[in-house]
Amino acid sequence: MSERKRAAAEASLYPLFLKLNGAPALVVGAGRVARRKIEALLECGAQVTVVAPEAEAEIAMWAEARRVAWHKRPFTPGDATGQRLAIAATSDRAVNAAVAEAARTQGALVNAVDMPDLCDFYVPAVVRRPPLLVAVSTAGNAPALARRVREELEARFPADIGAFFADVGTQRETIKLRAPGKVALWGERIAACGAFEAALAGRTEEARRLVEAATREFIDTEDEQP
Repeated sequence: MSERKRAAAEASLYPLFLKLNGAPALVVGAGRVARRKIEALLECGAQVTVVAPEAEAEIAMWAEARRVAWHKRPFTPGDATGQRLAIAATSDRAVNAAVAEAARTQGALVNAVDMPDLCDFYVPAVVRRPPLLVAVSTAGNAPALARRVREELEARFPADIGAFFADVGTQRETIKLRAPGKVALWGERIAACGAFEAALAGRTEEARRLVEAATREFIDTEDEQP
């Protein structure tokens, strides 16, 4: 694939957040790069199978604790059977290509480290402020710069801003029950009422009061209708 065609294809990437809780995921390789991939999959609740003759100490400990299933041998095509996704993270490009081919044959999504032409998806740099999740990708062109963008965002979002989004979610459930026809309007009000700006500035209580006030206003208006 020419660079021009590749650039055009990458421009059409479809961003999504994939639910992997309980889903089978294969990682081939057990070095430093593989460890990061495995850790991210475990955070999402995936059922991870690792295939590699040797593994970093932390991966071996995960296997001993039964957090991952580790097959201490080279990859075989049958390892891809039944997997939701597969990550090829070895230093051998031929092995990575074999993993990609076998996994794709089984209908699994494929990520091959440093081999973008073989990838169905890229693993983004992520800012986690649960339930807020921000993902950054350069479509494989500049992973180090994606990490730099992530660092800028991490500095921008306070560590406790996730509590604000969780509170908004709770209030949204209230609106869905008490004023279901006004959920969209309520959401617009929340976005414009200054609560987000207060949360960004670390003024947690102010942010909560603004959200609760907007919610009460919508509920009171609904209750007043004949």
